[in-house]
Amino acid sequence: MGFGKNESTEQEKDDGKENTIGKNNKARENKKEGKFWNSFWILCIIVSIILIVASCFFINEFNQNIKKHNVKYPWPQLYDLFPSLYILPIVIIFKLFIEKLSKGIVESTLAKKYKQPKNKEMQELADIYRKKQARHVYKITFYTGITIFGYYVLKDLPYFPKSMLGKGYMPAMFLPGFPNSYFHEKPPLFNFYYNLSLAYFVCDFIFLFISEKKQSDFVNMLLHHICTISLIIFSFITNYSNIGCLVIFCHMESDILLHLERFLLQTDKSVFVLTIVGIIFVSNFIYMRQYVFGDMIYTIYKYITWNWGIITTMLWLFLVILYIMHLRWSYILLYKTSELVFEKKRIADDIKFDKLLNEKRNKKHNN
Repeated sequence: MGFGKNESTEQEKDDGKENTIGKNNKARENKKEGKFWNSFWILCIIVSIILIVASCFFINEFNQNIKKHNVKYPWPQLYDLFPSLYILPIVIIFKLFIEKLSKGIVESTLAKKYKQPKNKEMQELADIYRKKQARHVYKITFYTGITIFGYYVLKDLPYFPKSMLGKGYMPAMFLPGFPNSYFHEKPPLFNFYYNLSLAYFVCDFIFLFISEKKQSDFVNMLLHHICTISLIIFSFITNYSNIGCLVIFCHMESDILLHLERFLLQTDKSVFVLTIVGIIFVSNFIYMRQYVFGDMIYTIYKYITWNWGIITTMLWLFLVILYIMHLRWSYILLYKTSELVFEKKRIADDIKFDKLLNEKRNKKHNN
């Protein structure tokens, strides 16, 4: 009997060692993969900045070559985006107001392990997630509002596609050919929708540096904001805003459920609820960011048959960079959701914070 117990104990130790080695190997692989993607995003940032600088030298020539074909058309000017500077402080105040107002909701829904932290490390996590939960409430509120508003503004446009619950046909924006495709009509509040979107992304860009430096996806989000803000500004002043408004709507709509799911992850909602919301969210995210957004990129490539030049090429490349980021995010989201569905695991909202805690625990254990 004693021999059997010793044998069992030794087997358990060996199994434990194998599990530890397996986890360490997986951690190393994840670290390598993270370094690769960080390096790739940094390269994309450098390329993006070069494209932006180069485009500044050609944008006036690009506009003049088109404007001369219809001098009566109210061609957009850079100062038409100046209202975003007035809207920006309003968005910032709205953000801070909603985050403060949501403290009661956050405190009442936060998981018990954060409400009653057992140690200093858990207390640190609790403080982090309180802030993040408030941020999710703000983003859910803003994205919902701007998506409803955007749909109201854009729904009757001839190129607002059925894939977005519109009545139009996406290639319709290019069927008039060159140069008539650039002289498209804009509905009332179109410019305001653009300015509001620009103000939001500039606000988010500012707070990316103020409060989110520690996020594991900081470089990723930095690239995302550089591309998005550049797309909004350049698409507007080159009158590619017919494409730009679809890109904005696609992003805003698909982010609602993203932040709802991330909010629910730090509550005590059951794995079943998280799984249902997660499946709906991932399905919507892949549909909007892969299918619909991919269709935009393909439509531009197929139907702009005239000379592209550096401006059109730059805008299209920014869309491609965003699409690559969406592919990466879709893979991560599918992986995390599969863990929920098949392994019944609750996934952390930001893996880096939990990873830091695990590293601390491993150091203590090794010592």
